[in-house]
Amino acid sequence: MMKHTTTILKKMLRSATLALAGLMMLIPQPALAQQQPKIDYSANDVNYYDPRGNNVCGGTGNGDSITRFLQVLSDQENGGKVTGDSGTGAKGKYQYLDDTWKESSKNYYPPAMAYANANLAPEEVQDAVAYIEYSHKFKVFNGDLFKLAVSHFYPIANVDPSKLDIYPPGNVITPRQYANDIIAKMASGEGKNIPIKASQAPDFQKYLDAFGGGGGGGADNGQACSGGVVAGDIIKTALSMAWPTPGHGKTQQDATSEYQKDMPHYNPSSAAQSNDPWSDCGVFVATVITATVDPSYQKRGTTSQIDYIKSHPDKYDFFTDSSYTQSSGKLQRGDILVNYGHTYIFTGPYQGGDKKSYNSAAASWGDHVPQADNWYPGFFVARVKK
Repeated sequence: MMKHTTTILKKMLRSATLALAGLMMLIPQPALAQQQPKIDYSANDVNYYDPRGNNVCGGTGNGDSITRFLQVLSDQENGGKVTGDSGTGAKGKYQYLDDTWKESSKNYYPPAMAYANANLAPEEVQDAVAYIEYSHKFKVFNGDLFKLAVSHFYPIANVDPSKLDIYPPGNVITPRQYANDIIAKMASGEGKNIPIKASQAPDFQKYLDAFGGGGGGGADNGQACSGGVVAGDIIKTALSMAWPTPGHGKTQQDATSEYQKDMPHYNPSSAAQSNDPWSDCGVFVATVITATVDPSYQKRGTTSQIDYIKSHPDKYDFFTDSSYTQSSGKLQRGDILVNYGHTYIFTGPYQGGDKKSYNSAAASWGDHVPQADNWYPGFFVARVKK
């Protein structure tokens, strides 16, 4: 099956803002009317039929281990291109040899047998074959990414470790070097903009479930979004735009491919600004809310967003008492958390790409792009009315 290869400080800095927010909370706010007319959001250009609906949520996550593995594998093997011929018979996004393609299609995703080789298969079908195959192998190897990479390049070396440091015929790199290179690129973020469209392939989830599911962790327990906006769903959209792990940078290139695509589309005025829009917390929240439920939401600036929320009791409930600001017990998935300086989205519990638990998605101006986060006290709560 050998393939050819081508070559808690930040939160402390918010203390002054939180102190101010605490003082604001002492000001009594009248209870907002609960009986309001239902809002028609049909003017939202996402729409509830979502013309991109087959490219939103389904079986894979942009932050799960298999998705990252496939992004790097495609980059390593074929530069992220969907078709290509190595000259030695390996083809397609992952450079499957024809015999290997037929075997993997039969074993893991039989609909792909309709295509004689990988080059002839649509991208989502190639992704489905690879995703299910390597999800299964990831379990067989007990989560060992090194062995997973070796299994693609020179699988016999997993059986006979003495072959890890030889050059397989026709190659100028050893299996050990190949696997280490894959792992290093996964960690560095290389290839993160390569789409993985497995969830768009026919009956993908059925065949994935036959092998016990997959993903190796990711937003919504491995059921994260594979691209962009889910009409009317704040949580799935936020999790698709945000990394399922912390520790990312602040520039456009640090953001997920979904956010790089969706933020300029749904929040173009903010995207055009030069003062760190990609890490701006208000821009992130506005992009999610604008894309899903309220196209008129204030596009940037937490003070302006609070003013907007308070001036639209027809759209939002707004909670300022301590049972909301100092405890998460009354929070609901999709709540907007906001004070005079920061805002983020409460998603409810999910397992991040690092297998740790998170319950929010947030950006932080000048610090990081949207990523996994956890709730902490000091925020008003805005809740979209159903």
